[in-house]
Amino acid sequence: MAPISELSDGQLDELTTVDGVDHVALGAVLRDDPNEGIGVARFIRLEQEPGVAEAAVTVLDDYQGRGLGTLLVVLLGQVALALGVTAFRGFVLEENLPMRRMLEALGARTHHDSPGVVRIDVPLLPVQPPDSPARQILKAVAEGKVIPVPPGHRSSGAQPAGR
Repeated sequence: MAPISELSDGQLDELTTVDGVDHVALGAVLRDDPNEGIGVARFIRLEQEPGVAEAAVTVLDDYQGRGLGTLLVVLLGQVALALGVTAFRGFVLEENLPMRRMLEALGARTHHDSPGVVRIDVPLLPVQPPDSPARQILKAVAEGKVIPVPPGHRSSGAQPAGR
């Protein structure tokens, strides 16, 4: 519940060791610089409650408010459902009313966890990702209406100079 300046070896291992079943992470990178991460959504299934996973989403400040966090959490939820996870669990500061209201509007159940902290369980339901230009393009590709063009391929029909 507080920022940290450095991760311990154990924390780093926990965040980077994913198995695609009990620990799943989805990342968002810049198209023009795929080495530049701008967001991540992850869940870690709870051993004692296999149908529940602790989830977290982080988007860099410069990219917030554009729908990226929503898209990441919807996609993460779809992966979780396919793997048998039926609820996400998170922990929120009691005073963070905007986040609590948003999650409660999604059907979250709130439980007191510790002084100043509430545990929130959000049931997962199959939903479609929000409509966006990126989703429309992906859908068109999946339906065969658009054929992806490899990077560097000239699709305009124009010939290079000298031919």
